[in-house]
Amino acid sequence: MGRQTESLDKIANSNKLQELTSLTRMILFASQTATDLDVQFPKYLLELALGAVLEEMHAVASTPTTDGR
Repeated sequence: MGRQTESLDKIANSNKLQELTSLTRMILFASQTATDLDVQFPKYLLELALGAVLEEMHAVASTPTTDGR
């Protein structure tokens, strides 16, 4: 059961990283649009959101699986 749990943990982390990567792309697109429209406050908020998502990605990537890896 240990190997199966380890595999499921890796898959879950991989799926979460894929979803966070997609979210990052959307935020970057919106941020560029805000820049093009010269709207500063939305641009600032999108930069904060991007930082938060990148921190989450780092946390997911750093989370050890059940076998300690």
